[in-house]
Amino acid sequence: MDGGNVEYILRRNIQYLIDNLNESESAFFSTEISNWDELILSELADPILLAGNNMFIDKDYLYCLIFTRQTKYETAYYLDENLSRQRLNDIINMAPVPFLKELRSQLLKYFGHAKVIDGLAIDMIAKKIRTIV
Repeated sequence: MDGGNVEYILRRNIQYLIDNLNESESAFFSTEISNWDELILSELADPILLAGNNMFIDKDYLYCLIFTRQTKYETAYYLDENLSRQRLNDIINMAPVPFLKELRSQLLKYFGHAKVIDGLAIDMIAKKIRTIV
């Protein structure tokens, strides 16, 4: 079995585990994940996004949280590719201001206004922060 197949199987297994977390396990997972190492988080990003456990886990928030924890441009760029406008709209409308500031800072750090979606997101986050604060 080659490395790509192993990675695919492991990600599917992680996704299955995330899909089957109950409410209390999901709450614990969602809280504890912010304390985990950047490498682990980057490996969990796709399984979280693809998990079907919408009822107990805010996948968009966790995905953006993982994005904010990245220190390597390549990983941040990869994760940014999955930050759709809809996903960002949902986060911007629901996330607390400190998190929005962190997200905005990370987008500016890696992309500035270079990418259209990121430029729009940066402006939308700034507008949301101004209306709350």
